Amino acid sequence: MTIDLKTLKCAECASTALDQSGLNEYTCRHCRSVTRVEDDGADHLERVLNQVKYAAAERLASEQASRGRTALRIVGILGGGMAIVFLLLVTLVSPGKQDGRPSFGASSLEQDRLEASTVYQRGDGKFAFVRVLDSGNGEVNLYRVVITDLDSGTPLAEPQRFELPGTPGARPEFQHFSNGEIYLTLNGRRLSHLDSASARFDDLNKELINRHPEQFSIGVSAIDSVYNSPDAFKVTTNGGSVYNVHWLTGEVVADAKSYSDYIDQPFESYTNTQRRIDFASVPGASLLRPSVLVSYDQKVRTGKYQQWPNLSLPGPGDYLRSKDYHALTKEYGFSPYSFRGEGITNFEVVSPGETRFEASVLARNDARVLVAYDPTPVEDQGRVLQLLDAKNGKVIWSRTVDQLPQITRHGRFVKASPLASGFYIDSNTPSLLIDNDGNILHDFRHLK
Repeated sequence: MTIDLKTLKCAECASTALDQSGLNEYTCRHCRSVTRVEDDGADHLERVLNQVKYAAAERLASEQASRGRTALRIVGILGGGMAIVFLLLVTLVSPGKQDGRPSFGASSLEQDRLEASTVYQRGDGKFAFVRVLDSGNGEVNLYRVVITDLDSGTPLAEPQRFELPGTPGARPEFQHFSNGEIYLTLNGRRLSHLDSASARFDDLNKELINRHPEQFSIGVSAIDSVYNSPDAFKVTTNGGSVYNVHWLTGEVVADAKSYSDYIDQPFESYTNTQRRIDFASVPGASLLRPSVLVSYDQKVRTGKYQQWPNLSLPGPGDYLRSKDYHALTKEYGFSPYSFRGEGITNFEVVSPGETRFEASVLARNDARVLVAYDPTPVEDQGRVLQLLDAKNGKVIWSRTVDQLPQITRHGRFVKASPLASGFYIDSNTPSLLIDNDGNILHDFRHLK
C-alpha cells in the first residue's frame, strides 16, 4: 500500500508535517499525535490465511515428528549395539587426547545455525551464555536453547528443544526488562521467561491469556516487542486486534490508542522523574537520519507504565504555532507544550551538539547508555560505538568499529543486551562482553 505524504494530514491539528514512525504509522511534528493508516481488506485476508497456514503447518510438523521418533527408536535398537562396539574399538586403538574445556565448535552445536544469543549474570557473579540454535529446514524450525557457563563452557542445564512451523521474518528474540528478567520469543508466537536458578525457559503463553482473558481468550497469533516502551509485548489476537501488554505493571492498552492513552496521564501530579539520554531527529535529508544527542527528565509514577517519546526537533518554518516554539539553534527547536504533554521537562541538547547519522541507542542500564552512530553522512567512513553516562551524556568510552575486530559487517547490524554491570554486544555473531567502563570481559572470537 502506497501512502502519499503530501495529502496525509494529522488527525488532531491537520498539519502535513508528518514523519513515519512505524508500519502505517506517522507522528506529527507539531502536536506529537500519531496518525495510523489501516491496511486494506486484502491485507487483512492475507493475515487470516497466514494464520490458517501456520496452524496447518504446526499440525503437520507434529505428525512428522511423531513418525520420525517411532522410526528412530527402531533404528536405535538395531544400531545401538553396533555403535557401542565401534566406540570401544576406537578407544582401544586410538585413545584421543581430551581437553577438559568444552569447545563451542567441537560438538554438534557446530552443525546448527545460531539464531540468537545473550548473556546474563548469575547469583554467584559468574556469567551465563544463552544460545538459540536451529537445525530445521525452513519449513519447520527445530530449536535448541543451550545455556552454558561463559568461561568454562560447562552446560548449566539440559538443552531445551522446541519444534515450530517456520515463520518467515520472525527470528528468535531476547528481551531484557528493566528488572533484570529475560524473555524469549520464538517465531513471534511462543513466549517464555528465563528461570535463572534452573537455567531454563518457562512457557508464558498460557499465563498471558490467563492474566488478560478479556483480550486474549480468543487466542494469540503473534507476539513482538514494543519499540518505544520498555517491559512490554505487542500482542496480536486471532481476531486481528493488537494490544501493548505492559507486563510488569499489568496494564493492557490497545495499540491504536497507545499514544493518546499515554499523554492522557496526569503528569502534572507526578512528583518523580527519571533522567534519560536519547537521540532527537533534526531537519535534513531524511534518508540519512540526522540527529543530535539530548537529555531530559521524564515524569514517572510507580505502578504506571513508561513510554519513550519519539523525539523530533522541527525547524521554525515547520511550526504552525510560533508562540509555542523554543529555538535551540537557527535550524531547529521544540515545543515546550508538546513536551509537557509527554511528561518531559529540563530538555537540552548534550554538548557539543554535533549532528550524527543513523544514530541509535543500543541498550541502557541504570549507569550507562550504549549508542552507535555514523559521524558523517558517508557510511564507509566508519561507525562509532560509545558508552555514555546515563545522567549527563558524558562520554565514558568510545571506539570505532575498526578498533573492534570482534564486531563484524562494519557494525551495521550491531545489537546489545543490557546487564547491570555492562553490555553484551552482538553483530549477527557473538562479539563482546564489556563492563560499564568499556573494559572487555569476554572476547567471543574464539567461539566462532
